[in-house]
Amino acid sequence: MATIISVPEGLRSYPGQTPESYCVECLTRHYSKALGLLEEGERFSLKYGRLIPEARQRVRSAITEIVTAEEDLKTKIRDPKLAKVMDEIKVKQRDLRKWVWAEGLTTTQEDIGSLGNAITQAKELVDLTYEAAELEGNCPTCEELMMASSEGEMPTWVYLAFLSPVILPFFFAVCKQFNTEGG
Repeated sequence: MATIISVPEGLRSYPGQTPESYCVECLTRHYSKALGLLEEGERFSLKYGRLIPEARQRVRSAITEIVTAEEDLKTKIRDPKLAKVMDEIKVKQRDLRKWVWAEGLTTTQEDIGSLGNAITQAKELVDLTYEAAELEGNCPTCEELMMASSEGEMPTWVYLAFLSPVILPFFFAVCKQFNTEGG
């Protein structure tokens, strides 16, 4: 299994974005899209009281998004708390994918209730990615600086860093890297 340890500069959403942040951002996008497709399939089918071919196509597209997200889950996660949530995401993603197949939602199932169950599971995945995003965004050094700033106790060198829009993003990226590598 390949492990993603860096993100090419052209793919990052912002300068200094970590591989973990990029991973969580992509997972959120994939799972949110899958959830939207499943909900759309349900809306299409409600009028008929059963899953219709257009809804089944949405379910297939949702599964494609979920399978695509598996690549993002190969990212090396350095923070133990974040790694635990990512492991939970891996399990839920696999369970949803296998459950949809076993229920026949991509082939023969016509019960809208089964689609509702898939929607519930997809919502849980989206919620977990937001939980991961909150964990990924925690940088102990950055949090200390923000606390010191709110108390008016910011060190002089930090004020100098704030004067330069070039230095500030670099500073926070280095802080984050330093903290995630156990420095």
